Amino acid sequence: MKQMPSKTAQQSKSWLTLSLLELMKEKSFSDITITEIAEKAQLDRRTFYRHFHSKKDILDRYFEQLCSEYSNYIVQEKHIDLSSLGHAYFNFWSRHADFLQALHQNQLFYLVVEKYNELLPDLHQKFKEETFHFKSKIDLEYGLSFSAGGFWNILSKWFERGRKETPEEMSRILQGIVDSFLNKQAFER
Repeated sequence: MKQMPSKTAQQSKSWLTLSLLELMKEKSFSDITITEIAEKAQLDRRTFYRHFHSKKDILDRYFEQLCSEYSNYIVQEKHIDLSSLGHAYFNFWSRHADFLQALHQNQLFYLVVEKYNELLPDLHQKFKEETFHFKSKIDLEYGLSFSAGGFWNILSKWFERGRKETPEEMSRILQGIVDSFLNKQAFER
């Protein structure tokens, strides 16, 4: 039976995570030291290494939390279609804009698509009755990869442009892109 981490351990992990995220606003990820993270969290290096092996482990843990939060956020949608999915997606990430901005500034935005590739099979499983249907497992794998890349790229572009558009506008833009593509496909047939 897996033992639940203590409240103290969970609190230490949270403090270390918040410290890294705060430091990333001030300086480059590559220049941040373990000592700085621990000191900002008012903990020692041993505590850091008790919970994490590296700075990247902190980001991985934080991504896991975000993925869980996003999954729960999507589950609350009454009906899943591209419009509601796009709206939920951009609303969710606008709430975590500081984190994404820090990733963007540190050339770590690619981590988002890596996590999408891990998350999407589980999300698809939860919503397979309401979402896209694939003919085979290989079609599903490619379809989810295509989706992850597309959502990641549009999110990246949104951040590059300074998030000028609202989540609602981004949902409309996403729907327009897909509609345009589908209309082009129908026209070519």
